[in-house]
Amino acid sequence: FQIFLFWSLGATTLALVNIISVLVYPIVLWANKKGKYHTAAALVFLEVAVHQSLAVYFLGIGSGFQYHLIAFGSGMIIFPFRHIITKFFYPILSIAIFWALDIYFRDASSIVTVDPDFLDLLKIFNITISFMTLVGVILLFENTANRAEANLQEEYQRAENLLHNILPISIAQRLKKGEEIIADKMEDATILFADIKGFTPIASALSPEELVQTLNELFKAFDDLVEDHEVEKIKTIGDSYMVASGIPKPWLDHQIIVAELALKMLEAAETIRFHKDLPVQIRIGIHSGPVVAGVIGKKKFSYDLWGDTVNV
Repeated sequence: FQIFLFWSLGATTLALVNIISVLVYPIVLWANKKGKYHTAAALVFLEVAVHQSLAVYFLGIGSGFQYHLIAFGSGMIIFPFRHIITKFFYPILSIAIFWALDIYFRDASSIVTVDPDFLDLLKIFNITISFMTLVGVILLFENTANRAEANLQEEYQRAENLLHNILPISIAQRLKKGEEIIADKMEDATILFADIKGFTPIASALSPEELVQTLNELFKAFDDLVEDHEVEKIKTIGDSYMVASGIPKPWLDHQIIVAELALKMLEAAETIRFHKDLPVQIRIGIHSGPVVAGVIGKKKFSYDLWGDTVNV
């Protein structure tokens, strides 16, 4: 539009500059895509400064092209540049050029003669476009900020879910509140251990893929049962699966819950086979009594239990 406008007004040089400006912006987009944000900002600033200064030179201060510098400077402040120099250097320079154009060309005659009514219309058009450009930058920044916030919330939720998969929810909350040492004495809890009968000779006869696939299938079934019975999975050790109830929150009927869980685990194991239809046979041990529960480790930490109840 501006190329046609400048050409029709007889400002051929200005029209050619506008053609060059059109060619600059694909380079700006390429630099921005490559992460060269400072290069992109410098190119946009040079284009806006040169383009609008020449437009004021040819058409006069009354054309309103200088307002694009204000829109550009404001947009640069809003744009989330990390370096403070980049964030404020271009806006300050844009405002300086704006005032320089206003002072220098305030009483100067334009190179191209333009009808006063059309010049007023052109000024309104440029102010409107400058305002719309600034609104576009604000909306773009808002959209980017919203997407970043959504991504951050998604990552936070993933981290929360992962933490809750590792630790009981109440323990995870205590860690997030800053507790460095978590150790609780539970006067009465029930511990369950389950492992596969004859696992060592069976494992030696299986391929690694078959072994891991069978264990994964079995333990996933156990995980679902643990979740249904609202008990705590403590850990797996090789082919052993450890569960506890009555920790970290006391339960009155934790023995009954774990006993029912054990029966369901036996049923689940009967549906799983090693290769050649070799059945999976599991052994389950249960004991109740006092335990000490706590979080140990700095990296790959775990929630674990200690005491004679666990040993038995």
